[in-house]
Amino acid sequence: MRKGGIAVWLALGVFAVATVGWFFVWPVIAVLIQPLPPGPEFTVTAIAEGSAWRYRYEIRNTPEIVSRPLCGTARECRGKTNSVGKPADAALDADKPLILPVNTPLVLQVTSKDLLTVWKVPAFGIALDAIPGRITTTEFAVLKPGLYYGRNPKDRTARIAVLVISRSAFAKRFGYKWRQKEFEQ
Repeated sequence: MRKGGIAVWLALGVFAVATVGWFFVWPVIAVLIQPLPPGPEFTVTAIAEGSAWRYRYEIRNTPEIVSRPLCGTARECRGKTNSVGKPADAALDADKPLILPVNTPLVLQVTSKDLLTVWKVPAFGIALDAIPGRITTTEFAVLKPGLYYGRNPKDRTARIAVLVISRSAFAKRFGYKWRQKEFEQ
């Protein structure tokens, strides 16, 4: 074989390795250069206390929300309305719901003071254990406004109600100034 033939085969080999390598490396580079999604806007801490949930916002001058079951039985619920003005449901409603803004990334921290329970809202796909002395954390954003319910399947007294409202209504209610623009889905 001549010297020129070796150079051609060497060049073809280098080209083949570079081409194949590029197809494996380019997807990694594409992922690394993408902009990061927006981080959480603020943190909400949910603390279980018996049959009540205590919600604390990371927002300055925001009052703590203590959410208790609205009523224990269907008889007690007669004539009562929930936070959006509909007739109360004995199995689900709480007197003060957790209020969250729509389309806003946030962090939820869950813990307990006295018992093992679960903060579970099936519509959000979230079920976090509330364990005394331990903080369980998740990040999420709710995409549709409305009233959502959840509860621990084992403990029927601890009820969860989450009211998701617009960002402007949330800002007006809590005096909050947004750090980020509203992100698109």
